[in-house]
Amino acid sequence: MALYRKYRPQTFEEVVGQSHVTEILTKALDNQMISHAYLFAGPKGSGKTSCARIFAKGLNCETGITSKPCNECESCRLINEGHSLDVIEIDAASNRGVDEIRELRERVKYRPAQSRYKVYIIDEAHMLTREAFNALLKTLEEPPEYVVFVLATTDPQKIPPTVLSRCQRFRFKKLTSDEVFQILENVCRSEGFSYQQEALELIAEVSDGAVRDALNLLEQISVVDEGKVSIKTARFLLNVVEDEVILDLLKTAFEDMDKAVERLAQLMESGVEAMELFRTMKSLVRRSVFKNKPWPRDVALEMFKMLESYNFIMERTEFPAVAMVALLSELRSEADLGIPKGGESVPLSQKNADKEKTAVAEKLQEPAAETKKGKKDSNQKREALTDDVEAETVKEEKESESDEQVTDAAATPVTAVGEDSSQDATGLESWIENVRSEYVPLYVVLREGKARIEGERLILSFPGLLHMYRRFMELPQVQKVLHNYGHFKVELQTEAEEKDESVLEIFKQVFPEAQIEEVKNN
Repeated sequence: MALYRKYRPQTFEEVVGQSHVTEILTKALDNQMISHAYLFAGPKGSGKTSCARIFAKGLNCETGITSKPCNECESCRLINEGHSLDVIEIDAASNRGVDEIRELRERVKYRPAQSRYKVYIIDEAHMLTREAFNALLKTLEEPPEYVVFVLATTDPQKIPPTVLSRCQRFRFKKLTSDEVFQILENVCRSEGFSYQQEALELIAEVSDGAVRDALNLLEQISVVDEGKVSIKTARFLLNVVEDEVILDLLKTAFEDMDKAVERLAQLMESGVEAMELFRTMKSLVRRSVFKNKPWPRDVALEMFKMLESYNFIMERTEFPAVAMVALLSELRSEADLGIPKGGESVPLSQKNADKEKTAVAEKLQEPAAETKKGKKDSNQKREALTDDVEAETVKEEKESESDEQVTDAAATPVTAVGEDSSQDATGLESWIENVRSEYVPLYVVLREGKARIEGERLILSFPGLLHMYRRFMELPQVQKVLHNYGHFKVELQTEAEEKDESVLEIFKQVFPEAQIEEVKNN
């Protein structure tokens, strides 16, 4: 028998972490104040079905209605074994149609075969169709006096309000890692497993509060280790990235970005996925927010904001490893980010230089701090800013020409391109850099889309996936940032993707085993 079935709680006292639920159910049974319908909502593995079975035993125990079923009488034993004719468990995920609910309505009319109450436990109730819910409404509202419904769900938002209003609702909370660890330790002692505390702590953390998942992992590891639960086997089977790996990667990035990229490539070749590294980094930073280590809380909060801004990129990119390189580079550019608490701070002299505001950038920031006053005011501000940008750019060019004579190839675009074009490019570049400080994902999309402004139009060009970028540009946060600079009309265009041979060559050198496919426009 699987461990999660063998050690399923048989009384309310054995249920861990849900005292706010068990206390109410206990008093309801002791006072015989029984409702006709209950809704148990909470994350998977939190004890919803177990509490429903214990409640059913309390209703039908041969010693009488009680909050402490004996687990010895025939009624209790049949419920524990899942053979009771009067406790019917229905999986709504596979019996979700209106025909199944109509059949249930017909069976409700018959009295219990051998018990005091007929209890229907509908698991994953949110999976029922709208028609099935409608067919259940009348029976759920006024069932026979001997019928009790218990609906269990992990997603109560999908339950219609008309059903919610007919049930007593109980919210099951996710168990903490300490509570799951205590359960695992008790099971190990009962089963005679020798275990390492670090292994149980890892299982408890990976299971994310789901006791069923934790016990399944414990059983798997104990089988491989032949009755032992070691941290080495746990890490191997769970493919978990250790915190030390993340800390070492960040430290390397601060010291030498090239070595950090090589280290990342080695991790990829060893089978570690970039997304797993990203999740572990987020988990480590999230723990630092609450525990103030390995980073101070204020530093962890800044890191968490930056990691959250990369969610959109990491989930959609075809090259998550490259996105990780970009993330490490951005973390490296921030002061003291990635430096563990008590560690030596890496001096980043270039950081201050990169963040010094130029006159153009300062002028572009002014409208971002002002309150929007309508389309007319925004347009006037943008026109004034353009004039300022042009004047500042001309001034800088004159000073540059007076200091030295430009003769190399790098100066060729300035002389070859018209003055207006150069000034527009300078203003646009400064604006995009200013957007970066407000919302990094928008900055990335503007760069990727080769943003250009023509009058009231903000034009972006992509090789494909326009529907994805269109949804992104319609996000409230994106619109808020854009409106700080004017009322742009966003236009998306399809453009053939340009091949950056230099980037591909670098990628091939860093990831020699990787298979690089060039995405072509369909």
